[in-house]
Amino acid sequence: MVRLQPHFQAADTDPAPWYRNAVIYEVDVKSFQDSNADGIGDLPGLLSRLEYVADLGVNLLWLQPLFASPKGDNGYDVSDYRRIDPALGSLDDFREVVDRAGRLGMRVLLDLPLNHTSRDHAWFRAAQADRRSPYRPYYLWADEKPADAAPYPVFGSARGDNWTWSEEAGQYYWTDSEESREVVVLRYGRQNRRMLSRMSSADRFHTNGCGCSLF
Repeated sequence: MVRLQPHFQAADTDPAPWYRNAVIYEVDVKSFQDSNADGIGDLPGLLSRLEYVADLGVNLLWLQPLFASPKGDNGYDVSDYRRIDPALGSLDDFREVVDRAGRLGMRVLLDLPLNHTSRDHAWFRAAQADRRSPYRPYYLWADEKPADAAPYPVFGSARGDNWTWSEEAGQYYWTDSEESREVVVLRYGRQNRRMLSRMSSADRFHTNGCGCSLF
């Protein structure tokens, strides 16, 4: 999902909104710049190199997922949308990066995976433990594996199918693929307003609370 914040929206009459000609620089923070010699890139390291990035003519900094995660899917299996992975730094470090980037003329695009969560997310743990949990409808469940179960089409080379058995839940749950059991797909729909509200809250936390321009 990419969402342009209202205070950055160009007028409809503008023939060339800034984002059409944006110079985008994508950063996987953990492999970019290590500030404490632990072998892992981090937010303080990125902060120290922002002037270099800005000097390249960049005006949009795209950051891959930074959230707390067991790293079963390269950080896309988020276990807490409001916590930064401790190996990368703190929420204050992140806010400092966003603030400094803005002062250098760069907006920040944060890769926020809202299609799925980690199995370690509190929502899934609660849903798995109790069928009556209010979080149960957040995910897709089945008493029996569907007869037409097939690999998720985005990952055509994946083996097996998308359904994983949970002994605790006594049901199958929907994942991205057999090779990505850590990623549990969320059940979007009009009937799932509570989950949609929670996701909107995560969105607002990073736009209003941290100053990100885009997702």
